[in-house]
Amino acid sequence: SDSWPWRWILRALAFLVALALALGFLNDGKAAPGPLKYLYISFHGDGSATTPLPQYGVNQIFRFDLENLGDPAQPVLGKGSPTPPRMLRDMQILKDGTLFVAQGLKFDSCILQYGPCDQDGVRQFQREYRSPILVHPYALTLLGDTLFASTQDSGTVVGFNLTESHDLLSSGDRINFNLQGDFRYRPGITYRGIASYKRCLYLSVTEMDVVAVICDFDRVSRRIPVRHPIGLMVDEEKKELYIASPAKDKDEQGEVLVVDLSNDKVLRRLRHEGMEHPTNMVLHKDKVIVASQTQKSILEFDRSGEFSKVLIQNLPDAPENIMLSPC
Repeated sequence: SDSWPWRWILRALAFLVALALALGFLNDGKAAPGPLKYLYISFHGDGSATTPLPQYGVNQIFRFDLENLGDPAQPVLGKGSPTPPRMLRDMQILKDGTLFVAQGLKFDSCILQYGPCDQDGVRQFQREYRSPILVHPYALTLLGDTLFASTQDSGTVVGFNLTESHDLLSSGDRINFNLQGDFRYRPGITYRGIASYKRCLYLSVTEMDVVAVICDFDRVSRRIPVRHPIGLMVDEEKKELYIASPAKDKDEQGEVLVVDLSNDKVLRRLRHEGMEHPTNMVLHKDKVIVASQTQKSILEFDRSGEFSKVLIQNLPDAPENIMLSPC
């Protein structure tokens, strides 16, 4: 019929629009999601309580292109935060591109929220989450609609429901599992890494040399003994938990333990000479990427545990946490 050329024209236009969306040209100026090719690194930053200005360390997240490591690192966080970001720790990204960052500075502790990447990979500040019981947040994890944060200095795990409005200062909910037994808060006990798997929280209780497994929020379900655990990462596909375990004494070696989530048994250990203080890990393709704090380096291991190579070295500050991002 006479309408057949228009049908082909409309199909061609629909194909071009879909192609443009896939390439990110018609995405409201935002980069379209893609492969997780960028490595985000947060740093120790300025930890001086007597210095009101961020004069020491790196108080920014930098992204590295894992496919072009020779390219310069680029800053991720745009301006707009009410206070300058300082002592940034863990990061979590949602499927819509929203980025959460833990700001660990003791007297200005909060969770910062940033929007999706623009075409340059920069994210703009959106809002912050605060609570009187959120002091020195370290790690973040998502469980359903709740963002959980561990704390180093207030002895709590704080949960923020992301589907509700948080206009009040005390918007976080305390998780009360630590009110019973030997997990009652006391000075010197810090909570570091936190991860989630099958409706359970895994929490590094660093000074007690244990990872606590909390499947009911009023008690600790079980404990995994680990020397000085810090960062945690779950490989859901293989049902494995990665635990960063820094050396406590000079004659010890730092390592990353891989634990079977079905029985808590250690499957293998990732070790490398000079890796005294591993902090956090990510999985990239068939490799494990580890942040080595004292070396100011990023290391790469095979999944089997064998050391592969130094990915990034001579970082400008000690790395705290790492995360993969598509932009």
